[in-house]
This record gives sequence, structure tokens and C-alpha cells, in this order.
Amino acid sequence: MAKFPWKKIKAVAEAEEEPKEYARGEDKAANTLSDRSHIEDNTFKSAMASLGFSTEVSRPESPAEMSTGPDPSTMIQNTDGYWYHRKPDGSYDPRPWIRNQDGSFQPYQ
Repeated sequence: MAKFPWKKIKAVAEAEEEPKEYARGEDKAANTLSDRSHIEDNTFKSAMASLGFSTEVSRPESPAEMSTGPDPSTMIQNTDGYWYHRKPDGSYDPRPWIRNQDGSFQPYQ
């Protein structure tokens, strides 16, 4: 039987990793998720604007608007079954509304 010209390679002992220890009470994920400082960064805002997204949060103008709803003459029904408020500048509020039996509108929740 022919012998091969190379020798067997000895198995390299794998370095054993030390066990990881975790401290209770540390919630780094919650801290990371609650950090929203990047949203105030102008670079982030310009990048989102170039992608067509707005970082501004739309809020109702007054608490009365939430309870009574916008003027019914400015509401447009979409094919998805919800109603959307058309603003004076021609844009639409992204919040969907539901029409009640009495003709008033309430925000969809």
C-alpha cells in the first residue's frame, strides 16, 4: 500500500469561550428604542424628505376637531371605504375617518 507524502494534521484545540454574564434590570433594548434623538438630526430629516417621507407628526388643530370632526363638505370618500379630510391647499390628511349614522365623522381607531 502506498503512503501519502503528507502527515496527518493534529486537531487544533478550540479555544473555549468564557460564559457571558447578564445583569438583571438592564434593559438596553428599551433604552435604545426610546432614544429618538436621530429624528431631530437635520441630515436624517433631509434624507427622509428626499425619499418622500415627512418626519413631522400631524396633530389635530384643536380638541374640538377630534370630537366633532372636520367640516363634512371637505370630506372625500375613498375606495377603501374611509373618508379623508381635504385641506384648503388640496392635500389630504392621512388619518382615515368613519361616517356615523347621524352624518358626523369620527377618526378611525
